[in-house]
Amino acid sequence: LRVQFLMDTAQKLAHDDDLPEAIHRLTEAKTLNPSLDFEPDEQAKTWRIQHLMESAEELARSNQLQTARAQLAEAKTLDPSLDVVPEAQATTWRVEFLMETAEEFARGGDLPTASQWLAEALELDPTLPFEPETRAEELAVAPYLREGQRLAQDGNVNGAIRAYLQAESRGLADHITAQDWNEICRLGSTFD
Repeated sequence: LRVQFLMDTAQKLAHDDDLPEAIHRLTEAKTLNPSLDFEPDEQAKTWRIQHLMESAEELARSNQLQTARAQLAEAKTLDPSLDVVPEAQATTWRVEFLMETAEEFARGGDLPTASQWLAEALELDPTLPFEPETRAEELAVAPYLREGQRLAQDGNVNGAIRAYLQAESRGLADHITAQDWNEICRLGSTFD
């Protein structure tokens, strides 16, 4: 129990950036149980780096990019072989969050809000290959297209048509192509 307490305490200390004390506790644990397979200083650093990376991702996703970048830089200082560029990684995490959030709003039918989130993502990463309003509409129509294709594959062509018509009734007709319609007809024809 003492060894487990020392290990747990050391991990918390490493997370809290008290590496010297974490190493001390790990050394004590290893003295009590010599079969433990780690080097105290390396284990403390590993825990600190893991904590920094997890925390940096949360911070980046919540738009605290400067703090996220600082934590990533600290992780890289502790382990120079770490394959991370702090500026780029923090931005990537934020853009991923913005895209996920935009998709949720688009699926819920709130295209203006989805477009705003996509515009912010585009500001951070101008290489993204879309225009926010169009992408929001594409995200909104995607579930209907998937459902239509799934129903058509199952032989339910009428259900597939209803899924597409439902998308059209939500003002997304421009995003259902002739190719989409042909696909459900082709899939449905295999059940005749």
